Amino acid sequence: MVKRLKVLSALILCILALNVIGYAQEVPFGADYYVTADVDNLQPFVGERILYTIRFYDAISPPSHVDLPDFATFWRGESTAATRAEIIHGRQYLVKEQSIALFPTRAGIQVIEPTVIDILETSLRSGAQLQTESLSINVRPLPENAPDGFSGLVGQFDVTFSLEPTTLQVGEAAIFSVSLLGSGNLAQAKPAAPALPEDMWRVIERPASDIQRNGPLQSRQYRWMIIPLRAGEHVLPAPTVVYFEPQTESYRIVPGEPQRIVVRAADDGTVVLSAEAVNIEAAAEGAAFTPVLKPIDNIQFGGVNSGGRFWLWLLPPIITGGALIWRYQQRKEAQRKQQQAAWYAARKALAQAKKKRAYHYVRQAIYRYIEIKAQGVKPLTREELISIVCEHGDNRLAEALNICLQQADMGDFSPKTLNKDAPLQPLIEQTRKTLQALEQTWHD
Repeated sequence: MVKRLKVLSALILCILALNVIGYAQEVPFGADYYVTADVDNLQPFVGERILYTIRFYDAISPPSHVDLPDFATFWRGESTAATRAEIIHGRQYLVKEQSIALFPTRAGIQVIEPTVIDILETSLRSGAQLQTESLSINVRPLPENAPDGFSGLVGQFDVTFSLEPTTLQVGEAAIFSVSLLGSGNLAQAKPAAPALPEDMWRVIERPASDIQRNGPLQSRQYRWMIIPLRAGEHVLPAPTVVYFEPQTESYRIVPGEPQRIVVRAADDGTVVLSAEAVNIEAAAEGAAFTPVLKPIDNIQFGGVNSGGRFWLWLLPPIITGGALIWRYQQRKEAQRKQQQAAWYAARKALAQAKKKRAYHYVRQAIYRYIEIKAQGVKPLTREELISIVCEHGDNRLAEALNICLQQADMGDFSPKTLNKDAPLQPLIEQTRKTLQALEQTWHD
């Protein structure tokens, strides 16, 4: 299975590399900029991963803003971006490529609306608007008569099972895990929970691990706490994972091995859930466990009476609520401090501009302000800075900042004999007013 996945990964990369050659031929001769969009599969199944890719061919590097469609009938997955240079029709273009993983959620013809790119107007060039063509995706339904245990997994996976420990006491917890490696909808679906008798076991779902990515392959681990309620030597049924494989258009059943587990009786004969099984720890982390099977009515909690048991069940949501409120307040306080830091850094740089290297400090005020407001994301290019302002402010303020930067560039890099008498105070004041207006309209 692993060998088959490696071959699949290599095939995907080869297809993507070959497709790049054809896309460049779509750029009209003499165009300053051009945009295309495509998907790698026009007939996917429900839940099957497809890749939506936008390519923006740019020969003059204008400030721009990208408005993606809402992908209403698709679940949106990971996104990657890359930039490269290409010579097309004897002219060099900067090709900015963004790929977004999509998973269709509904069968039938699903339309992806156009992506719109606004070319912002500057003092040297008029604005424009580009858009891609809409794409019609014929989403096929999954075949009927899915096997028992199918929970919506679609893709191609390598599956491993584990159970630890295999010797424990009544009321203690073992961890049963299922690890999936491959390409598919790991974020939207998961394996079915272990099917165990309710009078002998309690099953509690644990949070799944984060999705790990390695090129086109992904991996994720799903875990359940299995708590025995009776002593003895037990053989758990062989676990299975069922998923639909689009390449073969068929359901696949991956079986595991039966698991042997030895359960010792408690000294006093009662069933007391261990501290690990109580979800207070999860509540402190802001995420309580979700019981998959119903709790057993006759469990004894180490001599705690019914009133005490009632308050024990109330404790986790109380702790969870308090933790969420505290985190919300901390987040708001951090945002307030971040706003103050951005405005303070900008004012400090503008104050320096009145003394020396004025044009340099005007640029620094703008870049430092945007860097802090965007939570440390450094706008390495002018276009990236303008795009961030458009996203969190508005286009008019983005254009005003762009003009301030252009004036600073002309003042700093033109011959000194031309700019020695240029008035600096109006530029500093205009920059201050623009940043102050952006401070009032900035939104996350």
